[in-house]
Amino acid sequence: MDCGYSEKFSFIGEWYDHNTNLTQNFVVHYFPSDSSIELFDVKNRKTFLRRSIVEGLSADEFHIDGSIKVYARLIKLTDYGNEYTKRKLGKSVERAFAMIKPVSNDHLGDIIQCIQDRNYKIKQLKMSLLTKDSALQACQSIRDDQNLESILNDITSGPVIGLELVCQNAVQRWNSDMSEINTHLCEKYNQNHSESAPNKYFYGSGNLDDALHDLSYFFPTGKLKSLGPTMAPSMINCTCCVIKPHAIRDGNLGKIIKAITDERFVIMTMKMFYMDNVSAAEFYEVYKGVVPDYMGMVAELISGPCVAMEIVGPADVNTPVEFRKLVGPIDPDMARQIRPHTLRARFGSTRTQNAVHCSDLPEDGVLEVEYFFKILD
Repeated sequence: MDCGYSEKFSFIGEWYDHNTNLTQNFVVHYFPSDSSIELFDVKNRKTFLRRSIVEGLSADEFHIDGSIKVYARLIKLTDYGNEYTKRKLGKSVERAFAMIKPVSNDHLGDIIQCIQDRNYKIKQLKMSLLTKDSALQACQSIRDDQNLESILNDITSGPVIGLELVCQNAVQRWNSDMSEINTHLCEKYNQNHSESAPNKYFYGSGNLDDALHDLSYFFPTGKLKSLGPTMAPSMINCTCCVIKPHAIRDGNLGKIIKAITDERFVIMTMKMFYMDNVSAAEFYEVYKGVVPDYMGMVAELISGPCVAMEIVGPADVNTPVEFRKLVGPIDPDMARQIRPHTLRARFGSTRTQNAVHCSDLPEDGVLEVEYFFKILD
């Protein structure tokens, strides 16, 4: 986007404070020339945040019903702030709902990587179990399909992963791309494409209206947040793994998942989270005053979306201990020297941007899984 320093786009935004159950409304001004933000407090009629550069923001995040992270506040954009913004950006970015149908744990990383490699921005992700009734609610476009019963049996046969994908013409693109990805995966896994096509691996909303409906059902917000489909963690012989924001921005989400499942670990549940200062500081509280990187760790965790997972190893291993070995030393440079095949050696860059967090002690595994999937969820 070729823009001058003073050009700005304006949106109406709201921030829902989960601690007070109150919503604060803003006019959000975005300056694409330097990715800076200005916030105007609607209720108090005054500037809340003067023009400031916010690292990690990009133009494709600014669309209706999208969310942006501004200094630990997740602000939902509900409308255009003026006609100029609507005219310039109104048709440039869409949200699509995509679902990965129940698949082998071994295939999950490859599937997500195929999506990332097509330059979709994954804004939300959640593993869930669906009943036939909830599948009908989550997948509006299947209601009139002549093979409805077969499709419902397929979708409810195991965990599904719902995703919100954002890009230009996202709904049309996804409906085209999922067919191509499906063909590629069928060939890769030596499956008969004529029998499993066209949608062995995916569901996609047929049109924009259905996509918005499916997204609102699968990823409800605000006071309705607890009503969406979900999946409870097992809490047995488990550990917690958090893929950090920088690794997701770098396009390594699928690669890290594949590296985990290649070592016979099973992802029992997973979800994308947007952490604020309070929750990130609470999660890392055990490191406060103990490690010099504490503030950097918190800053990294709130810099964008992270993906938390409950990991379970084979029955004959102590999952927290063995998974910790796969993750490797906290310093990626050291990991590359002494344990080059670990996750941090392969995907990390610095001590704070070291790709993943994992539970340090066996007893912490259950506690950290519980924090993400029961307290934050």
